[in-house]
Amino acid sequence: MKIWKCSEVRGSLTVAEKNPLLARLLLTRNIDTDKKANEFLNPESTPFISFSVFKDADLVFERISEAVKKQNNCIWRF
Repeated sequence: MKIWKCSEVRGSLTVAEKNPLLARLLLTRNIDTDKKANEFLNPESTPFISFSVFKDADLVFERISEAVKKQNNCIWRF
């Protein structure tokens, strides 16, 4: 059986006291406060930004809807 060892957790995560491995994973994602951890682990508590605030959101929505209806594959380029 493999035994995992975690290095000391730095930051203000109270989860580190109970679960140092989870704390390390959160810190690798730059989640270093309890507030950020709660928002990440409980996304339903974080309000969403309306999609409509983005430029050409209506065009993007139409294109994605069309692709879903036609069962096209989507390739995301950033």
